[in-house]
Amino acid sequence: MRRWAMVSAEIEQFKERFSVTATTRSGGEQFARALRQILKLHHLPQVELAEELGVRQQTISRIVHGTVFPDEELFDRIAEYLRVRITEDQYEWLLELYVSARPEPAPDAAAARVGGDALEALFVAKFRNLIPHQQLEIMRRIEQMTRDNEEQMARNAGLEPPLSR
Repeated sequence: MRRWAMVSAEIEQFKERFSVTATTRSGGEQFARALRQILKLHHLPQVELAEELGVRQQTISRIVHGTVFPDEELFDRIAEYLRVRITEDQYEWLLELYVSARPEPAPDAAAARVGGDALEALFVAKFRNLIPHQQLEIMRRIEQMTRDNEEQMARNAGLEPPLSR
């Protein structure tokens, strides 16, 4: 238990140090440095991560040094590997950095979809930290947005919008 407290304290110091320089670093660099620090703190070798994910060690090295930014599919695999090996706070922090650093999608219809496992995991993690009445308010808003979307899709198709529920 003491080891986890020490690791969490080191992560907090790391977060504070890099939040000061956030304006001078790209989101991708912040993500890379955070991933590198987490792997180091938990004694997780890049070689082991690469083998587990079925990629070359060079790919992992490029990611942790900020040369390459992982796509959603690779990030999801990295996150799945780390989820059981690091603290929940570290996991959420890494998700936040990834989502904020992720390149803007191409404007085509397939890429314009909001989603991906990383974004969904971040939403669920944040949702769980809300108190019950806040969760209820979020659910109400989601339901309202769903109804609004259904109405808009019906109008776009030249149909009558569904009756309000």
